[in-house]
Amino acid sequence: MALLLGNLITSQRAQGQLMANRSMQPHAMVGTFEAKRPASISLEAYVSRLAQYSGAPPSLFAACCCYVDRIIEHNPTFIVSDNNIYRVLLACLVIAEKFFLDFYFSNEFLARVGGVPNEELNNLEVSVLALLSFELYIPDDLFSKYEAALATAAAHCQRQREAAALAQRQKEAMERPFPFFFSDSENPSQMFVWCPASGVYSRVSTPTGEPSINNSNVSRPPSAEPALVY
Repeated sequence: MALLLGNLITSQRAQGQLMANRSMQPHAMVGTFEAKRPASISLEAYVSRLAQYSGAPPSLFAACCCYVDRIIEHNPTFIVSDNNIYRVLLACLVIAEKFFLDFYFSNEFLARVGGVPNEELNNLEVSVLALLSFELYIPDDLFSKYEAALATAAAHCQRQREAAALAQRQKEAMERPFPFFFSDSENPSQMFVWCPASGVYSRVSTPTGEPSINNSNVSRPPSAEPALVY
């Protein structure tokens, strides 16, 4: 869901720039949702928090996406941005829970989950209802489209996380010193380990009484790469 909302914010940023160039004023209700300071939590983490503590099923977030799009459709001068998406999303979730669910948490509890005062959440809820013109019903075919879009976005994010995790494991493996030990032929008591990825040489202390690896063919010229003992 965070991916879809992030793409929406990007497109809305261009719309906001176009409005500024035409000296158009933003919607009067935009200020109601604006944060006083940048959020201390990412949008993805915020969505995860709402999903974890609100008790909302995944399908309810499809309704939230639909409501956000409907707000923009009904109010072309309402620009969704990084500063207001958190409150818009929270208010949409509160409304969706009350419209679609038989049992839901109170505004007081959801306000704590969303990180806003209860009185502010009450005002946000009323404002979103006004922006939606109280049109809360979502046809089945439209609902299915939003559910499919969320599923596609979730699969994409999962592939990205798996690829990032794999890249990190590969990076750590390449940076880990391999057991390529060598010793100077002139000083067999000193051993070194070489990491091929970074080209870093590390001195290895040889325990007393333990024979060091010594091969007359193994040497480390000052300006040359060492021969390796496998």
